[in-house]
Amino acid sequence: MTYGYTLTFDGSSSATAVPELIVQTVDRDLLPAVRDEYIEVPGYVGSFLFSEVDGDRQLLMSCQLIASGTSERRTAVRALAQYLRKSSTKRLVISDEPDRFWLAKIVSGIPVTERQARGSFQLQWRTSPYAESISTYETSVTATAAPESFVIDVGASQVEVEPIIEITATETSSDGFALTIGGVVLDYAGSVSNGAVKTISCRSATVVTGAYADIELDTGTFAGAQLDMSSVTGAFGVLGGDGGSTITLSRMTGRMRVVWRELYL
Repeated sequence: MTYGYTLTFDGSSSATAVPELIVQTVDRDLLPAVRDEYIEVPGYVGSFLFSEVDGDRQLLMSCQLIASGTSERRTAVRALAQYLRKSSTKRLVISDEPDRFWLAKIVSGIPVTERQARGSFQLQWRTSPYAESISTYETSVTATAAPESFVIDVGASQVEVEPIIEITATETSSDGFALTIGGVVLDYAGSVSNGAVKTISCRSATVVTGAYADIELDTGTFAGAQLDMSSVTGAFGVLGGDGGSTITLSRMTGRMRVVWRELYL
């Protein structure tokens, strides 16, 4: 019988790495950290609100270690320390929501109350503001005229997503292209040959040569890619809102593969 929650952290299941671990409760922030600032000015009624984007979240887990004896408990404590110790955020999946992950890292030293074969403690995590879908979603469109617009529906995502777009040119364009994403214009002024591929990542605000959407979504990096930012101006947009968002390709025809992960509150 399985008790409590099972964690998968950095690709490793707690049931395998530390089978003695029982996660009894999980406390999740209802919303990401609210970073708004209110300024009160003498002589004015109320205050001025300076709204800010969402901050990180906190997860708090009440846990026990149940081993077969004192030495086994100490071995389990050391195995848990090794399991949790990371130098950067990693994917954290909690078993009651197996379809999504948080980017998370432990933020405290975790005092453990140890008694005979048992240990009790709390795990405090700092996580990304939103959970991300483990599955990736995509749609492909072809611009046969320039400019040409397409409505992209990001499905069940509760928050605007930062897409990664692979553009394969179907003609040579000496003055590049413009890509409008959700009303925000990104301009690439370099020459693009027929058949050339550019990957535009709104997640990392990066343009590279070649098809790298899947690599970035899987690893978080553009390993081996050639950075191509010298001809880029403008900004990277987001997709979301009722009815989706519009992507427009200008100054060049081409095939576009739009890839994203859904985001959840």
